[in-house]
Amino acid sequence: YILQILAGLCNGYPEAQQLMVDMKVVEMLHRVEGIASNNRVGPMAENLLQALQNNNDQVSKFVESLRDDTRLKKKRTALKKRKRLLKQMGFKRSRKQKNKLTADVQIEGIDTLSK
Repeated sequence: YILQILAGLCNGYPEAQQLMVDMKVVEMLHRVEGIASNNRVGPMAENLLQALQNNNDQVSKFVESLRDDTRLKKKRTALKKRKRLLKQMGFKRSRKQKNKLTADVQIEGIDTLSK
């Protein structure tokens, strides 16, 4: 319940909002907001982050930059994983065309097929 209490105390109070940034609480809340659990800690952390952003552009920009960084890291991780899986399967992305895969595997007799 402490997250709900803090959300109420910080909502629209710039000094408290900035204190949460200065004490690195916002980074911790951002890490926790993505957690799914039975005690709803993730959604409560998200609600507190929303309260911290309320009428405070500086904190809002900071929270959004944290979220953007996390999205980019997840995207990079997914791309690395995809590339690794494609390589294991014998494929790679074409350098010329964005959404085209090429195979390193040669199929015997493919060049003798008629069109």
